[in-house]
Amino acid sequence: MPMEHYQVADMFGRRHQPRLTPYVEARSDVNSRGRVRLLVGIKNVGVAIAKYIYLSVDERGPFSFSAYGVSGNGHWGLPPVSGQSVITEYRGGADHVIHPGIALPVTQLEYRFAVSGVGSLAGDVAIQIAGRICAEGVVLKGWRVNFNHEQIREIVENPYFSVSAEGVLN
Repeated sequence: MPMEHYQVADMFGRRHQPRLTPYVEARSDVNSRGRVRLLVGIKNVGVAIAKYIYLSVDERGPFSFSAYGVSGNGHWGLPPVSGQSVITEYRGGADHVIHPGIALPVTQLEYRFAVSGVGSLAGDVAIQIAGRICAEGVVLKGWRVNFNHEQIREIVENPYFSVSAEGVLN
């Protein structure tokens, strides 16, 4: 009896896999001069649904993690791993999926920069955020996102400006 394509693919382990890439969107907080909000999320740029997703954010930077999640009402894109003083790990089950071509915001970080009296950025600063990411069928990989001084200056000085950057996988 002839086999379907997916049956042949199953036999040889050649099923389509999700391809995850982290992203960070940085934007100014219009209510507080010098404060930048960093929305950290995951994009599925592959052709398969991503399940059992894991994202961690290393505590290397002087950031504060939002206690109120992405929405400000205690909702995160993925459930936080409990038992930590600072929530830096997020893990989804079978009911948390990312479809191909979809971006899922997971958590939010905040950072306060020193600003001068006229509202411009004081000093030469840059931001680096790093962590780990994986899902079912996807190997655990490290990632990092960098924002240079010019990007941060533009964000701090223009309250309605935002910059997005995709993570580099290690």
